[in-house]
Amino acid sequence: MGSFVQRSSSSYGQVGGAGGPSLPTLVQGRWPAGHGISGNNIDSPIQEPLPAASLAGNCLIAVVNIDGSVSGPPTMTDNLSSSWGSPVIEQVGSQRISIFVLPNCSAGITRVIPSNAQQQLDYMHVCVYEFAGVALTSPVVTSAAATNTAPNINSGAINTGANNGCLIFSYGSMTGSSAAMTKWIAGTQLAGNTLPFSLLNAQNLNTTVDVASFAQFGIQTTGGSVTPDAQCNGNSTSGCQMLSIALKPQAGAGTSPAAQRIVTIQGCHYYGSNFGGSGAGPYTTHAPTRGNLIHLSWGELPASGSTGLNSMSDTAGNTYSTNGSPINNGSGGLMHQAKAQNATADTTNMLTFSADTLNAASVSHMEIYDVAGMPTSPFDTSNTTSGSQGSDTGTLTTVTYTPNFSNELVIECTGIDAHNLSGVSGAGLVSDIVDAANANGTGGAFESDDGFSHAWGVSSAKTWVYTIQHSSGGGVQAWESFVSGYKTS
Repeated sequence: MGSFVQRSSSSYGQVGGAGGPSLPTLVQGRWPAGHGISGNNIDSPIQEPLPAASLAGNCLIAVVNIDGSVSGPPTMTDNLSSSWGSPVIEQVGSQRISIFVLPNCSAGITRVIPSNAQQQLDYMHVCVYEFAGVALTSPVVTSAAATNTAPNINSGAINTGANNGCLIFSYGSMTGSSAAMTKWIAGTQLAGNTLPFSLLNAQNLNTTVDVASFAQFGIQTTGGSVTPDAQCNGNSTSGCQMLSIALKPQAGAGTSPAAQRIVTIQGCHYYGSNFGGSGAGPYTTHAPTRGNLIHLSWGELPASGSTGLNSMSDTAGNTYSTNGSPINNGSGGLMHQAKAQNATADTTNMLTFSADTLNAASVSHMEIYDVAGMPTSPFDTSNTTSGSQGSDTGTLTTVTYTPNFSNELVIECTGIDAHNLSGVSGAGLVSDIVDAANANGTGGAFESDDGFSHAWGVSSAKTWVYTIQHSSGGGVQAWESFVSGYKTS
């Protein structure tokens, strides 16, 4: 397993305020693409990194979604070997969906590690979120789960009694055909409250391979009964599962998030015709945001053209531009980056973009970074490089970035032909790769076997070195990298 390196504490993008907020507040979250290609099965444990190390006293919520025929429940731990315990709720239907809660977490959790006794999972999705202002002990008030038929679904009623200000967290997923699925809409049942339901992240379909799922949260300012709900557009007959939990607030508990931070990283797969995708675009996908910089890292695998990202727009009215020309290295793929600066935050936001027509066997990939607290025009510069690695070295040295300003946020991506990038090494570098224990060039893994990472506080030249998983029998062959830097002040 490759190394996962998290930056040390700094004043950029990680350190929160002294004491927690008055009501539960989102700190950060990670939503990878689901793994869903039949035959490209994955083994647990899964290594899923957070955008930043957890802050002391906060609450982590992690969801594991696997095929309902798999025995369970799964287990959960993290890089600090915290005691997560059993799921606070689990629903077993077409899918086995388990929600774990870790209150009063230690500072320094950089990744969650779910496992399941049954290996070779045909489908798996894992997401994780950190909240401040949640009760430090026994935070779970109640929970509910229900099976519904689209388009209008709910988890069943929950009653928080006299507990005002509860965090209501929900996760839902389609269980039947979702080929026509176009959009998730957050629930309306907290509409009269100060903080109604809003999407955290969601996955809509451009293929029949993956499962369409979503996560949302809201704050129930006045305790009592509520039925968390959601709606999906474009598919009116599919079965759905939905689970909700209610967590007690505790004013001042935990550590408030920094204003400048990566709020969420969301991954999405895009497929060629062999896997039910159109392969041609344009693609429309969920991109809920709470920050003011949207960064896109695109990997087209293998490269089928040289255009890269183009015709980008979103429903929030943001303006997108590329960070330079794409880097194309044939079988290694094409990598490209783009951004929307001074972006309008919108948790209902839908992103539309075009790219080259995908190869029939392609599993291409987008990572969407939602960054808060950035200057109006933060983009500095970018760099690209490519090469070929024919021998097994265990590591891959890729692109170097030299900033023109101090303390930049730098975001990097690397595409490869063979094997699997599993982590990144180097001071201050943070791996954004969600990795399965057996991933080895299948292309259908969480990040299509490629490298995604970032670093805060970059003031001098920095080179990205990735660790390679299962690299025996030759190197990664063709590879290419794209890196971009953003001013933080």
